[in-house]
Amino acid sequence: MLCIYCSERPADAREHPLPQSLGGFLNYEPLRDRICQPCNEEISKVEQEFARLSPEAVLRSTKWVKRGGRKPRGGPSSFEPQKIGGKHLWFYARDPESGYDLLWQPDTIPGSVKPLSQFVILDEGRSQIGLVPIPTGIHTGRELAKLFEAHQIKFPVASVYLKAATEDEDRIKAMLADWGRTVELTKGKPGPVPGPQMFRAKSPSRTFEY
Repeated sequence: MLCIYCSERPADAREHPLPQSLGGFLNYEPLRDRICQPCNEEISKVEQEFARLSPEAVLRSTKWVKRGGRKPRGGPSSFEPQKIGGKHLWFYARDPESGYDLLWQPDTIPGSVKPLSQFVILDEGRSQIGLVPIPTGIHTGRELAKLFEAHQIKFPVASVYLKAATEDEDRIKAMLADWGRTVELTKGKPGPVPGPQMFRAKSPSRTFEY
């Protein structure tokens, strides 16, 4: 039998009509003799985008849904949120320590989250007026300056609150040292999902938040 999509190749793939990223299903049987492996792999890319960058990804990520309740061997889990044609899933929530609205991402324990490395921009009364997440790919003071420019943050600023993700303190300090600055740094701590939250994610074609 030929593949029902391309009508060119033999239908030799083991297809999962219910995406594995949604978890395990009782008495679930994959389809056979319907599609070919190349078409199956293309469909899997769409399913990954759905699983990682959609409203469903919010519950999936915070509950850490995995196939059969375990991670596959030999590499990172295909169900962990990561960059697949768009940005990592993250969300705003109130920081219980500072009271500021910070950016968080799912941690490795179900139901837990961790803060990203980020600058909270404050006014003279120390009220929050902006937020600048620090991408993991930058390492110099010059790159940090370009990051602030991209977020349209003009210097001088009245004050900042600096949050560093777990084990990211040395990188942040090195970038600030390039500026000849020392800023009090608060270490991020993983923990339960704080509330209330506003979730946001981006893909090449759309942005969603709620």
